[in-house]
Amino acid sequence: MIQRSSNVKLYRSMIGPDGWCVHFEKSTRKCSIYPDRPYFCRVEADVFKSLYGIDKKKFNKEACGCCRDTIKAIYGSNSKELHNFNHAIRSSDPD
Repeated sequence: MIQRSSNVKLYRSMIGPDGWCVHFEKSTRKCSIYPDRPYFCRVEADVFKSLYGIDKKKFNKEACGCCRDTIKAIYGSNSKELHNFNHAIRSSDPD
């Protein structure tokens, strides 16, 4: 794993003047380096444990909460994006 100071330096280098990641293609809403993205960009249980101390049992709830918060901040609480996200989560719920 990369040293913490290296992570901070890399993270800061990825922030564009508009606050978005320089690798985020706004027109397609996709990451241009997705297969090779840094570990801190990965939404995986081990990454959340390493970065935030979140237990694997709570990973899905926390990850979904982060996504909802981001979608609300960017598109709004009543947005189609949030509706689609919530629908996708409900549709994939194994219960």
